[in-house]
Amino acid sequence: MKAKFLFLFMLFVSTFMIVSCNKKNQISESNSFEFADISAGWTEVFNLELENDNVIFEIFENDETGQAYFIDTSTSEVFLVACDIKEIAQLKKTAFECKRLVDNVDSRESYNKKRIYKKIIKNIKKFAPVCKEDFQDNDDYGFVKVTCCFTKAMFNESVLDSEVVISNPGELKVLSFTDQLSDIIGNYYKEYNPKVEFSYENTPSWEFKEKLEDSLCSAQNVPDVFTLEDSFIQEIIVNQNKNLMDLTDVYNELKAKLVKYPFEMATYNGKVYAVPIDICPGALFYRRSLAIKYLGTDDPEVIQQYLCDWEHFAETAETLGRNSNGKCLIVSSFEDLTRPILASRQKPWIVKKHLNIDPVMIELMQMQKDLIDKGYVGKCVQWSEQWFAGMKDYSYKESSYDYDNEDYYGYEDNYEYEEEYEDEYIDEYEDEYADESYEEEVEENHLEVFCYFMPSWGLNYVLKGNSPETSGDWAMIEGPAAYYWGGTWIACSKKSKNPKLVKDFIKYVCSNENFLKAWVEQSGSISVSNVVNDNIKDSFAHQYLANQNQYEPFVEIANKIDGTLLQKDDNLIQSIWAELFRSYLDNEITQDEFLEQFTSEVNSKLGL
Repeated sequence: MKAKFLFLFMLFVSTFMIVSCNKKNQISESNSFEFADISAGWTEVFNLELENDNVIFEIFENDETGQAYFIDTSTSEVFLVACDIKEIAQLKKTAFECKRLVDNVDSRESYNKKRIYKKIIKNIKKFAPVCKEDFQDNDDYGFVKVTCCFTKAMFNESVLDSEVVISNPGELKVLSFTDQLSDIIGNYYKEYNPKVEFSYENTPSWEFKEKLEDSLCSAQNVPDVFTLEDSFIQEIIVNQNKNLMDLTDVYNELKAKLVKYPFEMATYNGKVYAVPIDICPGALFYRRSLAIKYLGTDDPEVIQQYLCDWEHFAETAETLGRNSNGKCLIVSSFEDLTRPILASRQKPWIVKKHLNIDPVMIELMQMQKDLIDKGYVGKCVQWSEQWFAGMKDYSYKESSYDYDNEDYYGYEDNYEYEEEYEDEYIDEYEDEYADESYEEEVEENHLEVFCYFMPSWGLNYVLKGNSPETSGDWAMIEGPAAYYWGGTWIACSKKSKNPKLVKDFIKYVCSNENFLKAWVEQSGSISVSNVVNDNIKDSFAHQYLANQNQYEPFVEIANKIDGTLLQKDDNLIQSIWAELFRSYLDNEITQDEFLEQFTSEVNSKLGL
């Protein structure tokens, strides 16, 4: 590189000497550019490169000189700039403006190449008046190299430490339980920043949490970046926050543009420790044909009024039961109501180290029992064959078998459903229940299911995947409560050797608009960026929902969710609640006994 600079400067030195004489602020003789300067003492301190776009921007320092130079190799022109205090300040501003532009460029869109090139050239013109007459814009942006050499005075060490993208960032180690992150890295981020190397390890979900905790606690084989999910994100953050990178600065920089609730879920003691790579707001999906049959309309705006809160939900359940002569359930499983009910709370389970049973939990447990006792809410097990069957045209038979029996799932395999759902959620049924007489009983006494509570991923992977024959007979509304179901976050190790690069990756994942738009299109997820959401939310029409726009309602719901309700012991507390709730539904215990046992068991297990 030094030899190349020497050749270029020898070639154009006469031009510099002539034009520089006309500059108002002459470069002093002691500060004049010497050929020797380009062959000694120059050290690269700043580098930005987009190889696919052929744009290179470099900054060099030389302790003994007071000049700067720019080289455009596409035209073989060299431009000398004097470095007084004002020009140094302007050059600093230019350098970081170019850095910002290059950081945000979408390397897949060619018009951005020209925009970046023009912007850099425009700024160079401002600071190169001695050469302005010889400087011409080059429309051929197929190969551009812009090099900037400044004195060390322009960039002190503190500025470099906080602002500069390193030339050879090294490797980031990634640990995940999902292939989402490898997809984002391989198909998007590597194109955006091709210099970064990643080593990727995918661990099964049932092994992931323990492996991550062992790694963080032992400080052995610690990943730079790793995934978290809603079921254990707070547990990891609360227990391991001393080993996690604080991402509050990233969030504070971007929060005005982001959906709030997933960051609330990743917050502990006022600090943010993870950012989402997808969000999963939940909605209520109902059958249009049943709405017309029993409510007189399938209009989502009208149906939302029927189900706008829990009081109206209970009233509508009674209306459906009454108008159908008991054949139409509002939901097939009371378990479907769990997440929306939990989202209706005003305060979390633990407040000031004491168990808090929100009044809405007591109110709604009585509502659920009343609806079940009247036959308006079903009792099948969520993710069972019965539960899936309620989505289909033939619907399902409410079983006389004990729904608390974990081995019973009520249907034989003549009723096909997608194999991808035969995983951790659905165990194989017992053959003793799959006889012909039971099948005949089902066909003769089937029930209809009005609606399902589903998150954003449930539309395509559960409803559409399980009952494609009902396409066009579904619609969606917010329902009685804004809730979430699922989600994936990425967090980072505090011990990472590349913290600047880690944060660059974090910012990219939750703020790069070009990536986020492409990710929505590829994954079908809802973006965490409200800027992106505002730009695309009106462009959706889902065929399965009779061309209803599913994206806009999900965005509206997402911005209503309260993420502060999530705490690290929620899974334990809610499992205790669910176990006792079944006994309450079966009239084995009273409500007072339920609350007494629940309080005692939670306090005992959590040491409250």
